[in-house]
Parts: sequence; structure tokens; C-alpha cells
Amino acid sequence: MSMQFSQNLLAREMAKGSVRSSYCFVARSLYRALVLDICLVGLLTAGCTALVNVSVNGYTRGEPALLSGKHVFIAKNEKASNPLLDEEVRSKLKRALTMKGFIAVDSPGEAALRLEYDYGVDQGRTFTEVTSSQDYQLNVFSGQFESVSHTSSDTTTVFTRKLFLRLYDSHGVTVSQPPTPVWVGEVTSRGSSSDLRRVIDFLIVAGVEHLGQNTGREMRRRYTFDEDPISSLAPQQ
Repeated sequence: MSMQFSQNLLAREMAKGSVRSSYCFVARSLYRALVLDICLVGLLTAGCTALVNVSVNGYTRGEPALLSGKHVFIAKNEKASNPLLDEEVRSKLKRALTMKGFIAVDSPGEAALRLEYDYGVDQGRTFTEVTSSQDYQLNVFSGQFESVSHTSSDTTTVFTRKLFLRLYDSHGVTVSQPPTPVWVGEVTSRGSSSDLRRVIDFLIVAGVEHLGQNTGREMRRRYTFDEDPISSLAPQQ
């Protein structure tokens, strides 16, 4: 009788140990899966590069003019609040025009075209997104899977960066009559960076890509934030 009781007790303890082992195995499996997910997310995010989306609208009175190879004078932006930044922007415009096949000149008398520009960035708009989720977690004390709710919030500030380009026929510019542009370009980008000094490169490239074109609609372009977009410009055909 005593031997039978001992065998039953041993069987029950072994069964408990089996259940505990099963719970421990499940817990270890869940932990390994969680670690694997974290590693995978880390690898994916490490390989991701921020994108810069830019939209361009180009306006002309009729058909686009063949502007390639023409001499262009880039006028100083007299309204610039930071003249040192404006020197950088003007220099980048010259470089972009040269890469595109134009000839940037320093004297308006040598130019067939006159390019004026303006740019800026707003104060940004802040958005907060709240998300809720529910999953199941193992309670190591009860050995049961329990429902757990999670709530998280993500706050993002979006800045609007703009560049305006106006192209004039130098021969049509007179003192007595305000000039009428032969082409107007509106370049816009929205994103999390307010660093206009860096983002202006992408606005310039997108605008110069469509210089003189009547786009007829908003044209969208995409760049990676770590590239030098001006170097990628090809001469206009």
C-alpha cells in the first residue's frame, strides 16, 4: 500500500514537473522569438534611408522653350534674411544649372535669361497618433496566457519647405514696365527636417529638372537624404 502511494505521488510530481517544463519551454520559445523579432527590426531599420519627397509645378504661357545652352544670370535674392545662407543657395543654383547644361554668368548683360528665386520653411505642424493593441502574454505564476492591452503615442512635426523660381527673358526686361516671367516654378517638400540648408539641395534639383517646362500638373520626385542630388543632374536634351 505504501509502495503504491509512493508510485502515485511520484507520478503526480513527474506530471507537475512535465507541466512546469512545458511552461518553461513555451516561455523560452516566446523569449527567443521576441529576441529574433528585435534583431530583425534592428537590421531592417539600420538599412533604411530617409526619403525626401518633392513636388514641382511648372507654368508657361504656351509650349516649353528650348533653354539648354543659354546664358542665365541668377539675380541676388534681395529679400533674404540671411545673406550668407543666400550665397550658398545661389551657388548651388549655379552649380545645378551648369550640371544641367546651362551657362551661368555673373553679368545680366551677358545673359539671355534672368532667374530669380525665393525660399523658406514654415514653423511646422505637430501631429500625435495614438494606437491601441492587444496580445497574449504568459503569466509565469499562474501558467496561463492572459490578454494584455497596450497603448502608445507617436508625435511627429512636419515642416513645409518651399522654393520659388521665376525665369525672365532678359531682352524683355525694362525699367518702365514690370517684367513678366516666361516660366514660374513652384517647388514644395514636406518632411520632419526643418534644416532648409540641407533640404534646399533637393528643391533646387527638382526645380532645375523642370526648368522652362509647363508640367501641366504636379510632378513628384523622390530622393534619398544621404545623396548629393546636384551631382546626379544630367544635361538637358
